[in-house]
Formats: sequence, structure tokens, C-alpha cells
Amino acid sequence: QPGPALARLLKQQDVHVLSLTPSALSALPAEGLDSLRTVVSGGEACSPELVARWAPGRTFLNVYGPTEATVRATFAPCVADGSTPPLGRPLPNVRVFVLDAHLQPVPVGVPGELFIGGVGVARGYLHRPSLTAERFVPDAFSGTPG
Repeated sequence: QPGPALARLLKQQDVHVLSLTPSALSALPAEGLDSLRTVVSGGEACSPELVARWAPGRTFLNVYGPTEATVRATFAPCVADGSTPPLGRPLPNVRVFVLDAHLQPVPVGVPGELFIGGVGVARGYLHRPSLTAERFVPDAFSGTPG
């Protein structure tokens, strides 16, 4: 559980890399963890305030990915500059596209739906063929069928 006990454990174990949700990070003191070099935040939206608290003197990564893409599909190094952390760029062997309702790419800055392709994408939902057919669509931008 996040809180004082976890902070003590991080110090005692000399932890260098920590990966937690923003909610869990919010419940921990950022100070006094001198060995901590890298903080990875994912699983929910990360605020500029959280980056400002945890990034100074460390590498801070915001990661994004739905369960269907093995939880992490993108990452972005963040600095404490007051801006909202971006979703970032795809991990190696992952492709991401922002598409419209017709599955066509939208221009930069235009809202759309994020589509993920590549090695981390699941094969579908267990025992849910209709939902799988709806949500796991063929990758029109890949040379590999399926």
C-alpha cells in the first residue's frame, strides 16, 4: 500500500526504479528517496503537479496503454514545466495511430481514437468473440495480415 510504510521500504531496499499509478505516487512523499533515479507513472492520467513533485533530480516517464495492449504501449519523458504530460511515442515494435470514425488518420491536433498495433496487442477477449470482432480490427497500415 502506498504511504509511509512503502516509503520506508523504498529507502531500506535502496530502490532505484519505481513504477506506480499517479494515485499511489500522490500518497507517497517524494522527498528523502535519494536512491530513486527513475519514476514510471501509468495506469491513469498524470497531472503536471505530480510531475513537478517527482521529476526534479530524476527521470520521470509517463506511460500509457490499455490492458488490450499489455498495459504499456507509449511513453514520454517528462519535466516539471507545468504542462500536461503527453502520452508520448510508441514503444519499440508498437505502432499507434489517431483515427477518425472511418479508420482514417486525423491531422495533428484533431481529436480521434487511438489505435494500437504491433507485438504487444492481445489476440482478443477470452470467450467474447463479438466484442473481439468489434474492438480488435485488422491493422490497415501493416503489411502483415490480421
